[in-house]
Amino acid sequence: MVKIIKKFIPKGQTNQRPGSYMDPEYITVHNTANTNKGANAEMHSRYLLNGAGGRVVGWHFTVDDSEIYQHLPLDEHGWHAGDGGNGTGNRKSIGIEICENSDGDFGKAVSNAVWLIQKLMKDHNIGINHVVTHKHWSGKHCPRRLLDQWHGFKKRLENSKKANSKKKTSKNPQTSAYTGSSIVDYLNSINVDSSFNNRKKLAKQYGISNYKGTAKQNLELLNKMRKGTKPKSVKKGNMKTTSIVDYLKSIGVDSSFSNRKKLAAKHGIKNYRGTASQNTQLLNKMR
Repeated sequence: MVKIIKKFIPKGQTNQRPGSYMDPEYITVHNTANTNKGANAEMHSRYLLNGAGGRVVGWHFTVDDSEIYQHLPLDEHGWHAGDGGNGTGNRKSIGIEICENSDGDFGKAVSNAVWLIQKLMKDHNIGINHVVTHKHWSGKHCPRRLLDQWHGFKKRLENSKKANSKKKTSKNPQTSAYTGSSIVDYLNSINVDSSFNNRKKLAKQYGISNYKGTAKQNLELLNKMRKGTKPKSVKKGNMKTTSIVDYLKSIGVDSSFSNRKKLAAKHGIKNYRGTASQNTQLLNKMR
């Protein structure tokens, strides 16, 4: 596990931190192309904090052979892909720069980047095909030291994924000293699997339907877990009946029309009138 140091660019520094919302779908890999001695992750952090020499540029992480600096929150986009103000690379991808400083160990920096990317893939449900190069977006020859071995680099990501042991999952909240607003960081702080798939399971257990990992849903899940509200145990009920009324009775739930109307609204069935098709739809959703 590599130490991640969070040094966020100030919000008012919009040339480096535009501040617009992002739900990441890709991870974009760069090389810094800076071989100067001392050009490590900390130095690049200072570069961004000091305005990047007036450039309009900003990315999420810089990785060297011993540590990782995070410059932007993962729910905000940066300027790093070179595909324009509305390009998918800028608007939908997490930017990672891997250091090339001559006094560092580039191979170790790459290994640290593999660890980070694998973690991000798991946390944000990003598939291996959505881990791409800077060149993918803009045609720039970057990451220049990895382009010739990109296939092997992605194989390392896949192998790391297979080798990583899964964190334990939990149905019950645990005490955490974490006070932030990220469900991923909260789950990591209590040693619970923070992957999208497990968050989806937890959301269902805590009564959050149709979980897609939105900011609103993540905050709702975080608050429910912090409050210590134990997940609801759901009775399986009569799985043979085709009647919503009989099914609700089998799980001890009020089967009246007024309650079915409430349940229908909760499950996304609009203008419930108790028709056969609506009742079948509600039955299938509740099962």
